[in-house]
Amino acid sequence: MGDSDSSTTSEMAEIWQKLWSEILKRIPAKELGKCICVCKTWYSLILSPQFITSHTKFHRTHLNFLLRSFTKASLAENGVESYHFFSDSEEISGLFNKGSILPFKTGVGLNFRVVGCVNGVVFLADTQFGNKHTFYLWNPLIKKHIKLPKPRIVFDVVGPYMHVFGFGYDSKNQDLKVVRVSYIQLSSGLDEIPPKTEVYSVKLGVWRWVFADDVTTCIAEDIWSQCCLQGEV
Repeated sequence: MGDSDSSTTSEMAEIWQKLWSEILKRIPAKELGKCICVCKTWYSLILSPQFITSHTKFHRTHLNFLLRSFTKASLAENGVESYHFFSDSEEISGLFNKGSILPFKTGVGLNFRVVGCVNGVVFLADTQFGNKHTFYLWNPLIKKHIKLPKPRIVFDVVGPYMHVFGFGYDSKNQDLKVVRVSYIQLSSGLDEIPPKTEVYSVKLGVWRWVFADDVTTCIAEDIWSQCCLQGEV
């Protein structure tokens, strides 16, 4: 009897989860940020990668978007950044008409690099100068962010190296992922081939190794832009 009751409760919880998801995904992004304060269930649901993807698809339009870093000198001196978001939609642009100040600071007082944006989540990396390992996933619409843990390949462990990133959505596992490809410098001055590759999963909250034995040449530089398109970095 106990197992039956437990199963019924679990099924009902799953039904309510799907129902709330269908209702909440119809709410405009401007109002969605208020909903996360209603209860813990809505908070967890709205911040989940699955819901973010579902909400984005439901409201998807063929609009052009522009994310621009525009920081006053007085703020930049304290490592504070401000971003302005522009869109063909006046409603969306209106959310950021005064700019959106990052709720976190860079490690060296310079601006973050925007690596990519997926389903409304922006990946920012503080890697332009110095051996910093400050990475954030930031959703400016609902004003939430997470700080990624320190990766495994760092200067203190492997010495000189260069790295590039990819950021994308794993639709199979319904998970946002960051790919970091690092080329360690050998004593000869050449780069080690194949590179060391790490993948960060939002679901798991950790970096894990991925073998890249099929990479036979150095294909990237620190100063280059990079992207992740349809699963390829």
